[in-house]
Amino acid sequence: MSTAKEIKKQIKILLICVLVGFLSGISAVIFRWLVHFFDKVMWIELSKLLSFLGKLNYLFIPMLGLATVNYLVKNTLTKKNLGHGVTEVIKIIRIKDGKIPYFVAPVEALASSLCIGSGGSVGPEGPMVQIGAGVGSAVGQLFKLKNENLKIAAAAGAAGGLAAIFNAPIAGILFAMEAIVKSFNGNIFLYFVLSSITSTQIYRKLWGNTHLLNIPNAIWGGWQELFIFLLLGIFGGFLGVVFIRFVNKAENSFRNGEYKLFLNPIAGGFLLGIFALFIPQVLSEGYETIESVLKNQFKTDVLIVLLAAKVAATSITLGSGGSGGLFAPSLVLGSLLGGMFSHLAGVFFPNIIGSHETYIAAGIAAVLAGVFNAPLTAVIMVIELSNNYNIALPLMTASVSASYICCLKFKGCSVYDLDLAKEEIKRKENKFF
Repeated sequence: MSTAKEIKKQIKILLICVLVGFLSGISAVIFRWLVHFFDKVMWIELSKLLSFLGKLNYLFIPMLGLATVNYLVKNTLTKKNLGHGVTEVIKIIRIKDGKIPYFVAPVEALASSLCIGSGGSVGPEGPMVQIGAGVGSAVGQLFKLKNENLKIAAAAGAAGGLAAIFNAPIAGILFAMEAIVKSFNGNIFLYFVLSSITSTQIYRKLWGNTHLLNIPNAIWGGWQELFIFLLLGIFGGFLGVVFIRFVNKAENSFRNGEYKLFLNPIAGGFLLGIFALFIPQVLSEGYETIESVLKNQFKTDVLIVLLAAKVAATSITLGSGGSGGLFAPSLVLGSLLGGMFSHLAGVFFPNIIGSHETYIAAGIAAVLAGVFNAPLTAVIMVIELSNNYNIALPLMTASVSASYICCLKFKGCSVYDLDLAKEEIKRKENKFF
């Protein structure tokens, strides 16, 4: 191929990535709006209709939500032998031809926003990665991209979707490279940069430029405190192992038809309704819970209860056919673990600790790094979410130690790799579950 034709081809792909980023940003705004819409419909409007039941109406809202989500997914994605979430995107990009049917993105947007809006203890990143990849694949097919270039468009959409929904463009790029394509190629980096920058800017313009943590004044005490963050990372790794095992066990049991009495949409929704009555902090994305932990509103014993309940609620949601991602639950778990360590460090090492908020950020980085086997993404994402580069060393210490613990247990697999291993797509010597 001549140089002129090669340049023209590259410019075409670059422009397509910009367009994919633009549409991914719009999609993130629509998805965020849908989550708020369903939250209002389910917990305000429907709650009014069921007001004659008193607080017992909280039992029926998650049941209705999960049952509807399960019906929608079964009659669309499952019927076409398609999965949902990040694992499905990885399969399509790494193993298949990069073609994602046009209906996947809207179905995923509706199912996941309804699941989150009705109390499902999941997050928006899995759906947005698939929605963004679906948008990228659709644009690529529209412009008749083939093979690797179509995969690039889909992966660029995934990067843009994650970047926009978390307002974290660098983390979106790194996640796509570290977890989805498993490559740090210079050209791929450029494509992802264009998509992520564009999508994030569109999202900021339409939804606002806010940071989930926003702790620009958080500090840490000194080199001695790094040993506490190392210990925090080790516990974060063990928490990641427990979380992965519970979620995988629940999902496997649902797929295989085990424990039908408890792991079905109605029973799962009922259990989530019980959480809604007594521990509502563990439902939906959980960002309000993170804010409460940052404000130090929970005692240590409450943090322990919330941590255990969050693991259970997320496992029940996904094990009952719910649709959503694991990033947001991991953020919540990390914040709860960080809050516990902040309290304990304040008791035993009061003279060397820095800010309470730094422990929250380090806990989040640790759990993210462990669950997703992506320590670089975890560090950069938390820096972007916190709007504070000064806490980079504690974040690095906690995330690397947590990632190491999970790597020892799962032989270097992320939660997504384990899903692929279960489907015998990514072969491993060990049988994990």
